[in-house]
Amino acid sequence: MSDTTNEIPESNVSIGREEILHRFGFHAATIEGPNATAPIHTEMRALFVELGLHLDQLIPPGRTKNAAFTQLQQASMWFHWATAETAPLVTTGYPEPARVKLDEIERAAALRHAQP
Repeated sequence: MSDTTNEIPESNVSIGREEILHRFGFHAATIEGPNATAPIHTEMRALFVELGLHLDQLIPPGRTKNAAFTQLQQASMWFHWATAETAPLVTTGYPEPARVKLDEIERAAALRHAQP
């Protein structure tokens, strides 16, 4: 049996700058090409609307119907987020204040982590 008391739990491992920028940066939808995301977003919106309209007719009014629609909205949100993350990350063209703010945030974070 191995000793795991000194292992760092995965949740405490640094995510890193590149991954953070990827997760919270702007991913521009692409319209053309083999990895185009805009057509996928459009198709899935239509399917979610179609499913929503169908469920609206099937599910009786009440709290559970509202819960079902909340979950459907969450599913739609997660789908669009997952799809958007496959689009290219926009790293140029940010307004100057946004770049300056990112630099300030990174400097402040580095200072916080450097303090004992």
